[in-house]
Amino acid sequence: MSNEQIQTNYFVVTGGPGSGKSTLLDYISYIGYITKPEVARVHIDTNRSYGLTTEQIRQDELLFQREVASEKSSLELRLVKDFFGPDQVLFLDRGYQPDSLAYYIAEILRMKALNKELTTDQLLQDNQLANLDFGPASRQRFRYRGIFILSALYFFQNDYARTETQEEAEKIDELLFSIYTHFGYPVISIPNAPLPIRAETLLEHARDLLPDSDKKQIPFTRL
Repeated sequence: MSNEQIQTNYFVVTGGPGSGKSTLLDYISYIGYITKPEVARVHIDTNRSYGLTTEQIRQDELLFQREVASEKSSLELRLVKDFFGPDQVLFLDRGYQPDSLAYYIAEILRMKALNKELTTDQLLQDNQLANLDFGPASRQRFRYRGIFILSALYFFQNDYARTETQEEAEKIDELLFSIYTHFGYPVISIPNAPLPIRAETLLEHARDLLPDSDKKQIPFTRL
C-alpha cells in the first residue's frame, strides 16, 4: 500500500471521557452534517448484544484498545476509498491513531509500566509503543483537516461503556493534546458552553479551516 498521505476534509471531535463530544455530534448530525459515531462504543454495543458485559469486553484493556484502533483504521480507509472520498466534510467521534495511542498510553501508565515523568515524545519512542501496529489498515496514512478537543463538562459521570475515573479522564485529555501536537496538528479547544453555542463555535472554526473551494459545505449561519 502506498505511503502517500491523504489530505481529507475530516474533522476529529475528541476529548477526555465525559467531555460531551457524542452529545455535540448528535446535535451537529441533527442540523444536517455527516458524523460518524465513536467506534469504541459501537464495538462495546455490538459485543453486549452477544451477551457480554462491558467488564468482559474490557477485561484486557490493551487488547480492547488494539481491537478498536484496528476497526477505526479500517473504517477511515473505507470512508475515503469507498464512501465519501477525502473532500466530503465529515465529523468523526475520535480520530484513529492519536486517540488510540492516548488510551493505550493511559492504560500502560495506570498499570505503572511506563515512567509518568516521561514527555509524550519520549513515551512514543518507548519499545511498547514505537512499533505498535494496529492492523494492516494502519499503514494507510490520513491527514485530518482539523482537530477539536472539547473541554470537560462541569460534572463527570460514567455510563455503561465509559469506565474511566475522573483522574484517568483528565490524563487522557492531557495526552490527546500532546499526541495530536506530536503528529503536527494544531489543536483547537472548544470550551464548555450551551450545546447550540458549542456547535456554532466548532462549525465556525471548521469552516475557517476548509479551503475556499469547500467552504460551501459549511454555510455561515447562526444556529
